[in-house]
Amino acid sequence: WSSPGLRPLLRKAWLFGLAGVSYKLSALTGVFFLWTWREPHELGTFSAAQRLFAPLTDTAWMFTTPLIAAMSWMVQHHHATFRLQLNALTRWLIALSCSMAVGGHFVGPWILGFLYGDTYTQGTASAVPVFQWLSIGLGFALVTPVLAVACLAQGQDALLMRISLIGLSLNIAANLWWVPQLGSQAAAMAWCLSEAWVMSALLIAAIHQGHLHIRPRDGLYLLPSIAML
Repeated sequence: WSSPGLRPLLRKAWLFGLAGVSYKLSALTGVFFLWTWREPHELGTFSAAQRLFAPLTDTAWMFTTPLIAAMSWMVQHHHATFRLQLNALTRWLIALSCSMAVGGHFVGPWILGFLYGDTYTQGTASAVPVFQWLSIGLGFALVTPVLAVACLAQGQDALLMRISLIGLSLNIAANLWWVPQLGSQAAAMAWCLSEAWVMSALLIAAIHQGHLHIRPRDGLYLLPSIAML
């Protein structure tokens, strides 16, 4: 803190750090409430499905985080290219995530049956509803990283922090309300809600700032997921 050059860096770093911690806690909050309030088998039901999704969300962040440097340079020197690439990435990810969200609803029973047999596909321990809700949440979670990276590239750390903190608050509130009634499915629903908020808030902010543009023909990106229904 004694260095005048270090203080501004640390002030910005803690905003990004708090945003990252809040976002990560949203994915773990349901586990805490299930462990505290419900029977052990319900935590097992939730974990059986969640462990299949955690690597996918982590991989999305692993591939997009290095884009911070490239996007930061483009924001300063080639803003038109930045907008073009952000629009292309976002549209492609929305198409992919919608397909995975819809597909997860149908393939959940098969995947769980292949991995666990009948343990988590039948009876009170069935993880199928959990898997289906997590598939929807994954649809939002795959789009969030590129929007968050674009936000950081523009120096909007405080905005990202506020959105993440609100997402965590929504997650906690939803778990408090739903877990006593719905158990493991409630934890998946709460994560889906917080992911929907974070992605939607970042998407609306990008549109409001003029970085993203919605066109009528963008609906074509949803055709693969619609075809699955």
